[in-house]
Amino acid sequence: DLANEPESMAARYSLQEKSQALIGGLKRTYGELEGQLAEVNTRITETTGSINELTASIAELNVRISNAEVNGQEASDLRDSRDLAVDQLASLIDINVHEQADGTINVYVGGDILVQRDLQIEINVDRISTDPRNNVSLTLGSNLASWRPTGGQLGALMDHRDTQLT
Repeated sequence: DLANEPESMAARYSLQEKSQALIGGLKRTYGELEGQLAEVNTRITETTGSINELTASIAELNVRISNAEVNGQEASDLRDSRDLAVDQLASLIDINVHEQADGTINVYVGGDILVQRDLQIEINVDRISTDPRNNVSLTLGSNLASWRPTGGQLGALMDHRDTQLT
């Protein structure tokens, strides 16, 4: 309308109102997207904490199982607890498990070790200082290089954040 009647005040006000509505909608959508990003980053951090708790528990149970079996005691309840922790861990991240001769297990993610008998490697959560959206990145143990999991809830969260929300 404004192109056909450039001097019309009604057409100008109409264009201004539609522009304001468009800007408001874009701001609202941007705010919702930022909120979703923050939520996903929070869930990544929480899931990483759960993974670290489970791997610490598995390492502790490894020691208890090994000690019990070396002393000739029954460790089936401990093994059941460890199996439950491994199942929970497998839902959070794609893992491989290898049982050792002494009854302990090693847990791998990709080619990296998460649990080796009584040793647990933590997944660290770091804020990316150069990222204006305050995304988090992950590192494995003392390695400073960014690490990216595949599979499980953690991998799905990171894929969702990096492919659908950015």
